[in-house]
Amino acid sequence: MATLIGHHLAEVTRYELGLLDAAVNSIGVDETAGEALHLRTLADGRQWVVEAATGQLVIDVVDDSNGGDDDDSNDDDSNDDDGEHDEVSVAISERVRRFGDCFADDTLTLSIADDHTILAVAGSTTAAIDVVAREGAAPYPVMVVPMATLAVPMRQFQLLLWAARCLPSGIQEVNYPVPPMWLQFGDGWLGLHVDWTDFVPSRATYRIPTIMGVGRTTTAIPHALIESFLQGVPTADDGQDPELSITVGTVSEHRVTRDAILFEADSWRLVLWLTDPMEARWAATVNHQLAAAGIEVLDTDSVEWIVKSNGFEVRVKLHHGHPDVARVSAVLVGSADESIELLRELGQLNSSSTRVRYWLADDVVRAAVDLPCTTLTTIAEVVHLLGESAARYSPMLAALCSTA
Repeated sequence: MATLIGHHLAEVTRYELGLLDAAVNSIGVDETAGEALHLRTLADGRQWVVEAATGQLVIDVVDDSNGGDDDDSNDDDSNDDDGEHDEVSVAISERVRRFGDCFADDTLTLSIADDHTILAVAGSTTAAIDVVAREGAAPYPVMVVPMATLAVPMRQFQLLLWAARCLPSGIQEVNYPVPPMWLQFGDGWLGLHVDWTDFVPSRATYRIPTIMGVGRTTTAIPHALIESFLQGVPTADDGQDPELSITVGTVSEHRVTRDAILFEADSWRLVLWLTDPMEARWAATVNHQLAAAGIEVLDTDSVEWIVKSNGFEVRVKLHHGHPDVARVSAVLVGSADESIELLRELGQLNSSSTRVRYWLADDVVRAAVDLPCTTLTTIAEVVHLLGESAARYSPMLAALCSTA
């Protein structure tokens, strides 16, 4: 991979800048974490890769007027005896994009001023901004293995998404996240479904016909990110509603497989990671509360946590409901035979307890508290309560059991 000092990179169009704006304003770019607008020049154009924690945007530009096609590209800078162009890859700060938004009426000229500085020129205005320092190789486009694919008019889908995201009238600001939105692929139609039962007794489903479709699926989607990106996509010059391809599938990288959704239109493709709705709504709050209380987390998959309290393992698991709940539980006796004495003691514990429930199932004695997710600020207190209950009652209940 070459980096050529003083080398012309690209004449970036307003359309490209618009797509980069849409990416930054949706999936986000954190320069402090080494995230950037990655530009890769090719013999027949260039490719942008914008990658963040939430997804990846790829823009492919075929440009006959690419700086690599100028006469200068055939001089000694190319260092290519067979006449082919070197591939140049640079991590460009998103501040270059903001400079272009302010001053580039038509195109923004980019070049490498030295080994670590990007020179951006818009008319008579210039900006010299260092490349983004990052560790590891530049990202490449991810490949989505499809499970189901369809195509719809892009602006029609955008309007459908806007309509489905509208809150029922009268809902005020509450300390509760909006419900998940479910994308449905049907036989000749695309649907968006939202259950508003947490706020009003109402469910809503919106549908549009598809241009084509292969496969059926239902999945929760990051609707806010999708709407933010599509709102920023520049309008086609011909005024037509472009075709938008939507694919639900998986991405495998470094022996890890993740669920993803892919949007494609014209020269761009956007991949967003799909997450469990419970994780998206509550995981950050649980992590924050456990860390703030200094509770040791032994293992987690972002919807279930195994923590340590009073020497016992306590499990926290998120469950969907109206409202959603976090079940905090602990095993008191791991192998127990049912007996009258044991059941009588569990009954007495339940009759005297105002929060913790005790029961025997599958030869295991458990204790649990179902905590509404609207009250997750008390989850550390509940974890300690389960740990104390396990430490207090486990020896007594074990004595009543005929263990294997």
